[in-house]
Amino acid sequence: MQNDVIFVVAGGPSLIGFDFERLRGKGRVLCVNDAFRSVPFADWVFSSDWRWFVRRRKELLRSKLKIKGFFAVQEKHKFFDPQFYFFKRSRESGFSVIADTVHVGRTSGFGALNLAFLFNPRKICLLGFDYKGNDHFYPAYEWYGHSRQALLEKSVRDFDNLNCFHVVNLNPNSALKQFRFENIDEVLE
Repeated sequence: MQNDVIFVVAGGPSLIGFDFERLRGKGRVLCVNDAFRSVPFADWVFSSDWRWFVRRRKELLRSKLKIKGFFAVQEKHKFFDPQFYFFKRSRESGFSVIADTVHVGRTSGFGALNLAFLFNPRKICLLGFDYKGNDHFYPAYEWYGHSRQALLEKSVRDFDNLNCFHVVNLNPNSALKQFRFENIDEVLE
């Protein structure tokens, strides 16, 4: 699948107050977890969190997403639902180049970036990849009772040595410094 530009929308608090309509018509949109609730015109949603999938499955089925979702699971062959596409989940470093496997690092954001990479776009733009703080731009998951800060700090290293010249981060305050930064207003004009 060739795509010109893919916007990967993660859950970082830098997106509080962002007008997601600005993305409409600018490229394909891949949402991570609950970000899909703010981007009803998104092309896809991705999660590597099984608890998230179980809790959001019915809502995804009611959504108007073109593809209801991509999910990375431990043993792909155990799951079948024609509304969703399941990838084999791997924690290997770097990106998977195998079409049915996604490397997830420690977060769904990393897995979503790997999925976007597999689509072979000209450019991947990251939004909400803050990787610091303990909040999302959307309400906290009711099933998480622990702080995410330590996980996010460790997860930053998952992005080292990816050599993705076509990935840009649209949040200059992100903890991810592995990708070049571009101004979101200039990208979306």
